[in-house]
Amino acid sequence: MRTVVLAVLSLAVALEAGAAETKFARGAAVKLLGYDPEISAANQCETRANTARLVRVALTKAAPAAERVQTHLAVAGLIGAARAICPKASSPEPLAPFAAANEKLEQTTCDAAAGATATTGKLRQALDDLNANAHPDLAAGYADGLVAELLTLAKACYDHEKAWARLDAQAQILARQAESTRTNKPCTLWRRAFSAELRTANTVGETKGRAAGLAYLKGNPMIALAGSRTLCTDPVGRALELTNYQLTETVITALPEKPAK
Repeated sequence: MRTVVLAVLSLAVALEAGAAETKFARGAAVKLLGYDPEISAANQCETRANTARLVRVALTKAAPAAERVQTHLAVAGLIGAARAICPKASSPEPLAPFAAANEKLEQTTCDAAAGATATTGKLRQALDDLNANAHPDLAAGYADGLVAELLTLAKACYDHEKAWARLDAQAQILARQAESTRTNKPCTLWRRAFSAELRTANTVGETKGRAAGLAYLKGNPMIALAGSRTLCTDPVGRALELTNYQLTETVITALPEKPAK
């Protein structure tokens, strides 16, 4: 049975036509892998919620407004990430806006907020790290937390045209990014599973020898690749998948038949 299903999955990888790829047998793939790449991040709820609550204490520290607004944004992101994966009863409490209704902020505060969430800002770098390494729900939630706060700050900074424009634009960009992260979640998780399986195949080859590594490479990595190519449509990423598979195959093929003792 495993051989038959593997043949079907391999066919899904080989065929480029979208209609053919929709026949990917997800249930069978999950069963063969022994895990579901699309598992939720709910098991991280307690850790993420506790981290958000601990960091939130920093908001009570006396500091200039320009410094406090950056801390506030960081806490907003962490709370957003936790609330995205936690049930309501376990979620950290919502964060009150930095600026009250109709409040006008000083330009230095507005500039500090815009700088922290700019492309090179520390909060955007934190978000980039989440997008690269964490569950997509966490990354999308972090972005949501920033967006909600940025929109409020933009209103409070309306009198400072340049800062207002930057804050409003960053809010729109991050909102679209959060939506894209959610839409592409299945693709992201299956592609990560494929990358992890390639690393496992390489480890098997190093520890058990070339034959064992190549045998593993034709199993789980191919299953995860079938899922990725069903769910991911970006040409560059798809080409990179095949390149990484071929590179892994080349590396394993060059390994000794038996591992050195």
